[in-house]
Amino acid sequence: TYKDVFIPYAGTDRQTSNGLLRFLLSLSELSPTKNSVIESKAFFSLSGKIKISKEIDPDFMVAVENDEPGVAEAAGFIEFLKGLDLVGVDGQAISIKDWVNIRLKHIESCGNFYYLVSKSTLAGSRAIQFRILNPDECLYLVTTDEQPKIMAISKYWTEDYVARNAPKMYPVYPESITDEEGVERCVVHEKTAGGETRWYGRPKDIGSVMYQYLEYQNADYLNKETEGRFTGKVFIEVEEADTGSLITDEDSQERGFNSMADELEFSFSNKSDDPMSIFFTTRPAGAGDAVVEQFAANTSENWYKTINEEAERQILKTHNWPKKLLGLTEATGLSTNEFLDIFKIVSATTIKAIQEGSAKCFNQTIIPLAAEYLGGN
Repeated sequence: TYKDVFIPYAGTDRQTSNGLLRFLLSLSELSPTKNSVIESKAFFSLSGKIKISKEIDPDFMVAVENDEPGVAEAAGFIEFLKGLDLVGVDGQAISIKDWVNIRLKHIESCGNFYYLVSKSTLAGSRAIQFRILNPDECLYLVTTDEQPKIMAISKYWTEDYVARNAPKMYPVYPESITDEEGVERCVVHEKTAGGETRWYGRPKDIGSVMYQYLEYQNADYLNKETEGRFTGKVFIEVEEADTGSLITDEDSQERGFNSMADELEFSFSNKSDDPMSIFFTTRPAGAGDAVVEQFAANTSENWYKTINEEAERQILKTHNWPKKLLGLTEATGLSTNEFLDIFKIVSATTIKAIQEGSAKCFNQTIIPLAAEYLGGN
């Protein structure tokens, strides 16, 4: 059987596990360009008022005389939307605008958006709740092709934690399960297009992941270099005596390290919380004179400027997002006409796709589920 075997976001076993997922989620905060692009997309795509219109077909444009609902019809529908019980990852109630912004961030960060649907009845009154789940808390249970898909939810996916705290299991929509208290639940999973052959989606900017990490690396290096001189700056090598080596694996193991090389790496590299600035080692007896070398940090302004500009360019390219919409002027300046021309193109492509994706989340899942359970047209 496949009891309690989970499918990791990447790889095939617990060693590969969710490392890539956590890495991608962190880049949306650590990469300045990616972070700015996501915020800019949200501002230009989702900051306006929500328009209510009649949808004839979700995939095809159908000519109709009037797609605008009547005033009374629109007002009733708006009240229905305001009555939806939408909950964020922290358990707090959120608005529709909050929901679509969180959805966008999750999709842009890792290519997946999950939420838990709960239907209940209390004293004859029906209620339905939609709660957003953290992407790094959700993993599929391994199932056969004939079995319905099952989503497992756990705060952490370490072997020890899962052994002590069994993950909660829910069928993936449209399947559902009802517990002993009569609450019916399922998990809805939305992933990026092109992920049909995978269990999980991938962010559309996956092609620029290394450039996103490069932005973080450059800033991290400069911060550590400025504040604490995080690597050894002076290299000293002396000749050993005939009595034997001054530095051995055995000595390092007594101090809690695996080997001499392990101790040197911890003591003099950026893996240490408080590394030493002098790198000391030895050479065999009779090998020659002692050596003292000093290393200078890479502080070339042009080098960092060129590297960061290239990283920014590659990230923007994979997002299909213009630099000017980040509020950054380029060498050509930012004229009103030029901005409008760019905005018109982006509005018809990337912004439209974001808005349609947000609407689809409600039109094809949330609203039908709520209307069917609560009653409504």
